Amino acid sequence: MVYPNTYRGWDQEGKCINTVTAVDANTQINPAEVKAAIDNIKKVVAEQIKAITDALTNISSDQKNAIRIKGVNLEGVIEKVADQITPLGPQMTQGIDDLYDRAVEVHDILQQNNNTEAHNNCWIQDVVNVTYTANSSGGRHTGQQP
Repeated sequence: MVYPNTYRGWDQEGKCINTVTAVDANTQINPAEVKAAIDNIKKVVAEQIKAITDALTNISSDQKNAIRIKGVNLEGVIEKVADQITPLGPQMTQGIDDLYDRAVEVHDILQQNNNTEAHNNCWIQDVVNVTYTANSSGGRHTGQQP
């Protein structure tokens, strides 16, 4: 992931005369929150699919045999329905996993744009050099921007 940078503008005498920190893209889209929402959706889907299949399989034999549709009792129909419902959970959640990857991509694009904007805003009158500190979960990196 891309993290917000802090830029420092220096004058000819080596004094820091400007500091600009990029807006954190997590305030615009937070991949961790997206991941938590996805995990919650997957959990709810799994629980509800299980509840439906459990309800179907728990219908008593007497109830299954009580209704006949064109000579077929409900027992076979219920088993087929339960078998068809079971794989729906993974099918429903399969595409949702891609949302996290897309959230990270969008986050990184936004953060790069925010960093560029902060860098550009650091160049005020009398600034002759800009350095930056890259803030990340792995620590800080200081470098020089032309």
